[in-house]
Amino acid sequence: MSAPLVRSKTEHLELVSLNVDTVDALIAGDAAELLHATGGRFPNPFELPPLFDRDALSDMRGAIESKSASHETSFVLIERESSEVIGIAGLSPTGDPDTMAVGYSVYPIYEGRGYATEAARSLIDQALADGAACVRATIPPGNDASIRVAEKAGLERAGTTADLDAGPVIVFERRL
Repeated sequence: MSAPLVRSKTEHLELVSLNVDTVDALIAGDAAELLHATGGRFPNPFELPPLFDRDALSDMRGAIESKSASHETSFVLIERESSEVIGIAGLSPTGDPDTMAVGYSVYPIYEGRGYATEAARSLIDQALADGAACVRATIPPGNDASIRVAEKAGLERAGTTADLDAGPVIVFERRL
């Protein structure tokens, strides 16, 4: 049996954690099971949020199942007023034990409404409250919308680095 889902609310969103069962439902594209488990309605026809594919979800499932992902938590983002799923966001460990990475992805129809910023702010605040000394986002140059989200969520540009998957990225951080 999977861990119970954790729910938290922001002004416009409900963040519902993913567990093995909900990740399996995402991989299978089972919108009915996801609605039952999370209370959120996925797009019809079913599609995953941008930047998510079944391989990434399989990796996420493995990390949740093995509990090797210390403090890794991903959330379905549900618009409270409509119960529509607007995306996924989460926190994951980095190579530094005091630093967590924040990530977010919303469906294009919901971009520009402040939802990614609201979710990122909530997750950043939670990570810092839970003992992280730093929260980091890495964003490819030219992804102006994601850069704006990071800045509005309180992250500051801290430099650049290379990401194995994305190539060159800009590093944004918020430290205690």
